[in-house]
Amino acid sequence: MAKLFIISNAKPTFTSPGKHWIRPSTGQIYGYINGDWIPIAGGEPYDLAYRYPLTIFINGIDRTEDVELRSFTATKILNSQVDSCGFTLYDDYNEIKPQVGEQILIYWKESPDADPVSYFGGEISTAPISEQAPGQRNFVYQISCVDYGRQLKRKLAVESYTDQYAGDIIKNLIATYCPEYTVENVQTGKLVSFISFNYKAIDQCIKDLADATGYDWYVDEDRDLHFFNTDTALTPFILTEDILTTGHYRNLKIQVDKTQLRNKVTVRGGVFLSDLYAQERVADGTQASFALDYKPRDPVSVYIDTGAGYVLKTLGIDNIDKAGSGKDFVLNYTDKVIKNLDLANLAAGTKIKCTYKYEVQVLTEDTDDISIESIKEIEGGDGIYEYLISDSSIETLEMAHDKAAAELDESANPHISGTFVTDQDGYRPGQLLLLMLPTWGHNNKYFLVQKVVAKVRGDSKFEYTVTFATNLKGLTDLIVKLIDKGKEVIVRQNETLHDMSRVSDEMALTEAAPLYEEQTPPYQYGPGGSPQGVWNESQWG
Repeated sequence: MAKLFIISNAKPTFTSPGKHWIRPSTGQIYGYINGDWIPIAGGEPYDLAYRYPLTIFINGIDRTEDVELRSFTATKILNSQVDSCGFTLYDDYNEIKPQVGEQILIYWKESPDADPVSYFGGEISTAPISEQAPGQRNFVYQISCVDYGRQLKRKLAVESYTDQYAGDIIKNLIATYCPEYTVENVQTGKLVSFISFNYKAIDQCIKDLADATGYDWYVDEDRDLHFFNTDTALTPFILTEDILTTGHYRNLKIQVDKTQLRNKVTVRGGVFLSDLYAQERVADGTQASFALDYKPRDPVSVYIDTGAGYVLKTLGIDNIDKAGSGKDFVLNYTDKVIKNLDLANLAAGTKIKCTYKYEVQVLTEDTDDISIESIKEIEGGDGIYEYLISDSSIETLEMAHDKAAAELDESANPHISGTFVTDQDGYRPGQLLLLMLPTWGHNNKYFLVQKVVAKVRGDSKFEYTVTFATNLKGLTDLIVKLIDKGKEVIVRQNETLHDMSRVSDEMALTEAAPLYEEQTPPYQYGPGGSPQGVWNESQWG
């Protein structure tokens, strides 16, 4: 796997083992070793001039002049979903020949005089080729790229972890299987009682941990892994009905979807062994067998008490140990029965005790009471939307509750989503967007930015399409609903069904958003009644 090259005349501030730095002005290549940049190879110096707005490197070579910048699009998506970008590249002399898997580094400048910042890092995923003109041997490539997260699929983990924090598990996985990645932004997360991976791709291991703990993750343009609680920063702008105040927007659309609503989740998993179970019977003087409450699993022991206290007896296997074998009793696992063998029938009043473990199916039920009460107020009825998860790989009650909690975090309220177009940079997936739009029915409400798609306009500026979504809950609920860092869920292991109601620190909805169909006002810069606007023909305030 190719190492990440940082191309800059200035000494990089991002430092991590396994990274390499190329200084164009000298042609020197450095490696980050023992806390410092150490020269490891030399080359020819060349002039590096970052272009506005983008500079595109393919395998460390500046190919910006060969790219049609107006064809460039970049899509950044919340959490583990792969970010992508694409552009058209002209290979006039059939010399570039971009290949799938080659490294892509893209730098962005907000203005011609601004410092370049790292914008995208990854590899070419597809590069279909076509001729610009028949028989001319000059070609055009439609380049598609994916971020460094895709490369985490290449290694398979065989590991198990007990009583470790999710962040520490991820750090161990990266150090063991993908040391070329860094973990500077991996939070500690929640304590995981047990999890195992059996030849599972590293990105899926991380996803399992994120799903189980309510965290999110992604890999940034510098190949650094982020694992984080979505207690997040605000967008630099808010959307109001007076667009001159802060956020510029057009084509704003908002819709509500209840199809994935789930506020009562039952998890039916595999099985686990109970704690040691003891059951007692009193003999009637004629019995030669004693039924067990459950199908027994080792360790199984039998005791009798004739009045002086319980005494351990020998136990064999039915249909294997025969009379005269010296076994007092035999056990029939299938019929769940203890039978007398070489020991005579117990006298009336004699006590017999059997201790054993038995299989318990993982079966849990979790609810979000705030969601149920909110839906009840809006729709009437009991407000409950039920959902069943069946997964035999879930082998503990803790894992089942974690799975249900993650499902409730995602789907315990109607899904409200929207999009808008803006010319303002600064929106990033994972930020919280505040809407102050009372005529839309969304006043002083926060939404999570999920996707930002950037395109280059004719004036070389970016235009962004922002997608946001959340549920009926407000900012405080969005934060406190997630499990506190370092907090472990404690569940009694011998329960077959454990109810857990989720309450958000005495929070309750004071204003319920109406459920309505998609709203699509006239496409303009602001609300109804404001002047119509068209890109490049109207002025932002």
